[in-house]
Amino acid sequence: MPYLSQLPLRIRLTIWFLFALGIIMLLFAAFVYWQTERNMLLQANDALGRAGNQALINIQAHNGELRFQNIENNPDALRQLDDDFVIYLIAPDGTLWGTLGSDREAPLPEIRETGYLSLDANGEPWRILSQEIVVDNVRGWVQVIQEMEAVEQALSSLQRQFSIGIPIALFLAGLG
Repeated sequence: MPYLSQLPLRIRLTIWFLFALGIIMLLFAAFVYWQTERNMLLQANDALGRAGNQALINIQAHNGELRFQNIENNPDALRQLDDDFVIYLIAPDGTLWGTLGSDREAPLPEIRETGYLSLDANGEPWRILSQEIVVDNVRGWVQVIQEMEAVEQALSSLQRQFSIGIPIALFLAGLG
């Protein structure tokens, strides 16, 4: 870059400073984004686990199948569940035994490994907790599903703020 050597020392130092500051800010932004994404995913996992544990309390075995019990006696819990989660009770062969929640865009249940999974279904992000359960010697699966659109929107907003803030900060630093 021979043209840079022709610039005054002050301008060359400013360019070097802005380059170094830009790299530092990009690394910091990437770190903040990664930590925020990780923390939001951990919070979603915690909420799925709590909803799953609450659902387990209301599951009983009946004629070789697992069913949700006492749902009609607790409409407030069901209403809250409708807004946030969908819970499926699934037979070992994949037959759907029961559903709590009414989100029509939730992915259809299928037997998965025990644990958490992120999934895109119907153009929307979802987080799924799958657990194998046994109640009175009847084996089945519970899947708790939560839409992750709010998390995606928050992370997208964070990206926009960084993409606007970093250039403005570099511009202002260059003026000084």
